[in-house]
Amino acid sequence: MWIFSSGNISADIIDVEEITIGILKHFKGYSNILKRQREKHELTLILQVVLFVSTNDEISTLSLGFSTKTIKFLNEIGTAIDIDLYRN
Repeated sequence: MWIFSSGNISADIIDVEEITIGILKHFKGYSNILKRQREKHELTLILQVVLFVSTNDEISTLSLGFSTKTIKFLNEIGTAIDIDLYRN
């Protein structure tokens, strides 16, 4: 297993798309290599988002979405998206 992570981020407002773009920019020039290696070695590529959501009604609820550009890139290299939400 190989993991590339943004690490833990704690903030009042978390922009998942912005964080995802920050991670994916490291792989932009390698899409063909990633795709070939995924197919050759039968690998599973996953963008995993883990969020801890506050149950405090005074805190804004989160918004989660991805741009078509991000979805297109993930699709090109055969990446699944897994989103886990936990109450905090």
